[in-house]
Amino acid sequence: MSNLNGLNSQQKIAASQHDGVIRVMAGPGTGKTKTKVSRLANMIDTGFDPERLVGLTFTNKAADEMRQRLIAMCDEGKRAFIGTYHSFFIQRILRPNDTHDYFQKLGYTNGFYTLDQNDANGIMTGVMKRAPKWAKFAIDALGTGKKDVFSFMGKQRAVGGTAQQFLKHCAQDKSLIEHWAVLKSKLEDLQERGAVPDDSKQTVQEAFNAHPSLKPVFFARLMWMPYSNECVRFGGIDFDDVLVHARNLIAYDPELATNLSKQHSHFSLDEFQDTNQVQFDVIRRIVDATNKPANLFLVGDTRQSIYGFRSADVRLMSELHKTYPDVVDVELTTNYRSQKPLIAASNSLARTMNGQITEGQLNTPNDEPADKPTIAAFDNEYEEAAFVVEQVRKQAERGDNLDNTAVLYRGRNVRTAVENALMDADISFEVIGDVDFWERREVRDMLGIIRFALRNNDYIAAYRVLDHSTLPMTSQTLKKHHTQNNTRPFAYLREAALPSTGRATIKSKQIRPFFERIQAITDALPLIDLNESTEAWEKAFLKNLAITNPDQVERNAINKALDCVKPDSFKQLGNVLKGIYVDYLYPKQVQEDQKEIKRKQGSEAELTDRLTQRLESVEQVTSLFVDQMKKGLTARGALEELTLRAEAQPDTRKSAVKLLTNHAAKGLEFDTTYLIGTEQQTYFREEYPDDETLDEECRNFYVGITRAQRQLTMTYAHQRTINGEVRYNQPLTFLSEIRSECDCRLEQQDEAVLEQNATTESVSKHSKEPHQDYNSHNDAVPTFS
Repeated sequence: MSNLNGLNSQQKIAASQHDGVIRVMAGPGTGKTKTKVSRLANMIDTGFDPERLVGLTFTNKAADEMRQRLIAMCDEGKRAFIGTYHSFFIQRILRPNDTHDYFQKLGYTNGFYTLDQNDANGIMTGVMKRAPKWAKFAIDALGTGKKDVFSFMGKQRAVGGTAQQFLKHCAQDKSLIEHWAVLKSKLEDLQERGAVPDDSKQTVQEAFNAHPSLKPVFFARLMWMPYSNECVRFGGIDFDDVLVHARNLIAYDPELATNLSKQHSHFSLDEFQDTNQVQFDVIRRIVDATNKPANLFLVGDTRQSIYGFRSADVRLMSELHKTYPDVVDVELTTNYRSQKPLIAASNSLARTMNGQITEGQLNTPNDEPADKPTIAAFDNEYEEAAFVVEQVRKQAERGDNLDNTAVLYRGRNVRTAVENALMDADISFEVIGDVDFWERREVRDMLGIIRFALRNNDYIAAYRVLDHSTLPMTSQTLKKHHTQNNTRPFAYLREAALPSTGRATIKSKQIRPFFERIQAITDALPLIDLNESTEAWEKAFLKNLAITNPDQVERNAINKALDCVKPDSFKQLGNVLKGIYVDYLYPKQVQEDQKEIKRKQGSEAELTDRLTQRLESVEQVTSLFVDQMKKGLTARGALEELTLRAEAQPDTRKSAVKLLTNHAAKGLEFDTTYLIGTEQQTYFREEYPDDETLDEECRNFYVGITRAQRQLTMTYAHQRTINGEVRYNQPLTFLSEIRSECDCRLEQQDEAVLEQNATTESVSKHSKEPHQDYNSHNDAVPTFS
């Protein structure tokens, strides 16, 4: 029981539960990660096979932390599967079955590779460009962007839907078919008459509004279906379809779920309140596949479910008893993060929240004297920003570490005034979550090289490498060959490097060294991926050379060859890949950076710094790739892990104030927190939001106020300029729920508004309609089976 010694009584109860379905309600700061890890370590120490244990979460960062803490407690923990939903679904469900009849029928005849969001955006851009003229007219008139289409697709795919299923479902509605024909005719007529999209926006919108499901049908027929077809043509599967295909594959072949259930006996799911329907359905099909009782350990907090816009379904946690009537509930209520006055405020809000399993009342062992949270109002955002900066300046004068200070906000457009004020005051700050490491050009270029080297028929990677390199080839030529002759990228490159005519040209001589490097990596992959003992490597190496008698080869030659590919030389593969970037893509990047610095009249030092940063980023990508192989993944498996790492990599400057959204702050904690823009108009776009939106934003506010350890200040501005327009604001209604626990620095009119909100029926106590099932909507998708 040594692994449970450091737990409190509630944590110990949770961590001692090994079998059955366990639902752990873990409030903010209550030590849920410690509880999860201690439970897994305890299970391994008491005889459970670690290879049968699975721990899933949403981010690579959280998974890495969980894995490291488990290994520190129990060395055998390294054999358990700790990762994200996507990594588990790819490694354990999709990749081992990529030649399954299911994929063959869909058109993935040569397996698949995972598409990142940039790949998906590129495919969707092409789909929208190739849409019929009348459809493009409608897209322009409505101002439809890729984000709108992906949002629609995401909601459908979150319940396991596909474009084919959606359109088949819609085809059963005769009225909808008739309305679609009328809409199409009207749009064709407008386009043929030469109407201008901007001037026809209202007409087009009215045409779509003739039936509530016309826009979803438009998205599905003209964009989602062609997009899906293009993904198949490229052999790619995007992030959402990883989930959909995992679910549909084990539904198509239930034996796969049975086998997985035998391999993995116990599942631990983190942040369960943010799980969507298709993710949980995959896990359910696995754990329910055998006759044994389901073994699920589900940890979450329904009060912190703030990803409804990503199709998270909090009801999966709050209504779990409908699926598993024998669920055992454990609540963690001891908060080790915040001081008493902060907990008193969050408890006041928690009591008013709808659809909760418990009252969510936290306590703390911290008895130190502490200030109440502060609520302050200002005339405009500039006064609000000046106040925040002045408080931060005082913190700095006291010697506080500003690295532990955060400014939180609901939306990015609220932070501008504070950002400028901090800059003017020469106070270091860092915006978290805006510039994604994986979006940098050199990072995507390096990923493109790795992808093309390991997956020779990855069209999208080949397009990128050709367009961003100094090679005398372009993606347009490859696209033309692909369209006309279905030519694959590697075959195209080989023909360009080694012409079938046998006659070398200046162009082929330039391409040949690049081709030979890619070819060498391709030939070495079978050996690199063995990841076994030296004896196994030697045997495979000789077999690969068709050598049956090792005496035929000089021992030094064997050793030298093995040094190039054995497990402790993964770094060499990384160096070869990095060398391709330096020799073929970096020179073009240098030229473009030189032009840009010259245009901006920048200095030579600026150019040097920029190029140095690019090379450091390339080195970081290469190191991450090599590290994944050292953990036991194949080269292609390591690449898939990199593809799934879509998290921001913020700078690590010390003593810098952190600026981030409430969403980005989830799971983090700060000594001092300023929650700015707590206005009704900032949290709600609509004047009369629906119940679901009200609940979601209440949870969002709850996440914001529970990040502070010692000091919390909430501010709002009576007027705020957004996108050049002055907006007049009311204080956020949720402030009324906690004002009795706060130090309110407000004028009389503000006090009156909060008092009125508190004495009338609170927004967060509104009556609720029963939740509708997805299938009750006209634009819904029937469940796949």
